[in-house]
Amino acid sequence: MNKSELKIAIIVPSLANMGPVSVARDIVSGIVNKVKYIKVFYFDDIVGPDFDCDVEQISFLHKVDFSNFDVVHTHGLRPDLYLTIHRISGIKRITTLHSNLYEDLRMSHGKVKGYFFAKVWLQLLSHDKVVVLSDLVKKFYSNKIRNSKERLLRIYNGRNLELKVDGTIEKVQIEKIESLKNNTEIIIASISVLNARKGIDQIIRALENNNVGALIIGDGPERQNLESLAKELKVDDRVLFLGYQSNPYKYYKYFDVFTLTSYSEGFPLSLLEAIQMQKPCVVSNLPIYKEMFIEGKEILKYELNNISDLVDKIKKCKKDEDILIVNAAKRVHENYTVEIMANNYLKLYYEQ
Repeated sequence: MNKSELKIAIIVPSLANMGPVSVARDIVSGIVNKVKYIKVFYFDDIVGPDFDCDVEQISFLHKVDFSNFDVVHTHGLRPDLYLTIHRISGIKRITTLHSNLYEDLRMSHGKVKGYFFAKVWLQLLSHDKVVVLSDLVKKFYSNKIRNSKERLLRIYNGRNLELKVDGTIEKVQIEKIESLKNNTEIIIASISVLNARKGIDQIIRALENNNVGALIIGDGPERQNLESLAKELKVDDRVLFLGYQSNPYKYYKYFDVFTLTSYSEGFPLSLLEAIQMQKPCVVSNLPIYKEMFIEGKEILKYELNNISDLVDKIKKCKKDEDILIVNAAKRVHENYTVEIMANNYLKLYYEQ
């Protein structure tokens, strides 16, 4: 079969602007002109940026006829279960696991429940191919997924940005940010869902006894706890909680260093975005970052929960920003673009 004849179905939980859905959106944009037809199916009535193809909302309990498609590609637990429960067969079935499920579910459900849910999820996978996002996770899953030698493979995520840096910011927010810049030595920023896995409390603690300010962009269940911590440490005058932003890029000109303080990451899209926005980056010492970038040359890493080390790396990052930005951008351009990712998926779709 010629690539131009491929018909692909993609199933996502919703159309929300979140990691796995954004990846699916980028895959579509990268291959839509190289295949005959793509359609995205979704469950929840939550919308985000448009897909470059047809979309259709479906019910989890209703079986869709996919017989006109050559490939169905799922992203997330419910899409994975949908294929298994409805016994979708007769076409090539692919899933992308966007994180280390054991780590991710442990953070959200506790050690015992998280382990159980992850084990059940992996056992229920009926897909022909299982894509993971790093060699590290591929090795981890090699003895946890049935027939892993035939089914398991790694495709790195990619990111290209449409730089919408000129979005409107409320005047009162600009005044607060400018005041923060005038009264601190360095402004750091985080852009993420505010949950326990992201470790944002480390950023708040880094402000104590240091002339550092912070922009926290995002929302989530930990926001109230983080705001309370800032008041407790008496640093609430040096941190701005800006909430969820559909266009966070408009804030990039106001900070100096991008920080990622996560306890676990599948593949950090926000890191690729920050590098493309020409910001130097400090990240926690997770193995995924070691696989992706050269420490000290492209990014700086700090020891998790070592606040003194975090502060030191933030200051060094600001000092060495020029060389870090150039080297990291080169790495992204050569390895982590949408074009590279999409072509790898297209090759997988086409393989018999």
